[in-house]
Amino acid sequence: NYRNLCGRIKRMLTASCITIENKLKQRGISSDIILENIGDDEDESEYNLCVKLAQKYAKNKDLSTSEAMQKLYASLARKGFSFEIIKRASKALNNANYDEDNFLEN
Repeated sequence: NYRNLCGRIKRMLTASCITIENKLKQRGISSDIILENIGDDEDESEYNLCVKLAQKYAKNKDLSTSEAMQKLYASLARKGFSFEIIKRASKALNNANYDEDNFLEN
């Protein structure tokens, strides 16, 4: 069943909806079925996944330099995330790191 396949792939992959959509099209699944199953909560779930992957990438890295941020952006872009979502996720990551640093100082 194509609908089950769409849902399973969406849950399993750590990639953007665009990447998932392309993989499903390669398997011969029609665009209508893909959009029906993936397009529902695309923005928020994709943003949450992007934040999660950004946190994983930044776990033991210092992202204070522009070069490090470029590498983060490139890593997320290769996974198919849009620039807008990457920008929002990196901003959330920076805010979380800032809050954590202030907590440790107090």
